Amino acid sequence: MLSDFGFNAVMLKMDKMQGRIGTIGAVTKRGNKNESDVYAPVLAPVVKKAPVNQLTESKELTFDKVIKNISSI
Repeated sequence: MLSDFGFNAVMLKMDKMQGRIGTIGAVTKRGNKNESDVYAPVLAPVVKKAPVNQLTESKELTFDKVIKNISSI
């Protein structure tokens, strides 16, 4: 048997963090309030590509050499 108490708790917390409790758009505790006071969404972070150093020569490493390099750190 599964309980939905965890789900309801998470959805209530989400509504609370967004300021939706008592509004028409709330997931758990709906009401008649307009959603004009709901918090604006947070913009997604922008991930920028970091510069990569170009190696002038490549090295072939065996698994044993990789493990040896890691263990020396």
